Amino acid sequence: MVCGCGNLLHRIGARALLMVTGNGSFRGKQPNLIFIYNMVAIRLNRQGSKDRPYYKIVVVDSRARRDGDFIEQVGTYNPMAEGENYTLDLEKVEKWISNGAQPSETVASMIKKARAAKA
Repeated sequence: MVCGCGNLLHRIGARALLMVTGNGSFRGKQPNLIFIYNMVAIRLNRQGSKDRPYYKIVVVDSRARRDGDFIEQVGTYNPMAEGENYTLDLEKVEKWISNGAQPSETVASMIKKARAAKA
């Protein structure tokens, strides 16, 4: 996990909190490290009013609250509409998934349907 330059995060490529465990004596030994990653999620962000839900499909830090700030909007979902009731920018979604974002179950099913419709 340590590259030639000695930077622990250089090869990982993610923001992480490093916690060194053990008694602090590392003579000739590799320290025990615990990596805690800040995960990114793709999930629904509720909009609209009471009994009239409307959702944005957003990329968000997994620790953020449901309707809080988001990194990027990648689509919309309107459960009140008939027929195809969502829009999704598959290029943005693929970019975020390749960078490690985890879609929620609902968003994953929408991505699956959008890929099938595109093909």
